[in-house]
Amino acid sequence: MVLKATVVNTEIKKPAGKWEKVSGASYGNVEADADTGVPRGLGLVSIPGFTKLMQDNRDNVAFGRFTVAGRQSEE
Repeated sequence: MVLKATVVNTEIKKPAGKWEKVSGASYGNVEADADTGVPRGLGLVSIPGFTKLMQDNRDNVAFGRFTVAGRQSEE
């Protein structure tokens, strides 16, 4: 997400390295969903797999520092 003075834009990086704007809305129209935490008002709900991607990112942040049976975290 790109936070500007009056709007929030969502951009996705393509494999070639170029960023493409996929949606945008004013700050007043963007609110977090109470259940999933997905920002409403940007059209992100209609992107297939976006909720799963956000959940994976939250899990990585929450559990990324744990070790697994003798392995250490890569950080």
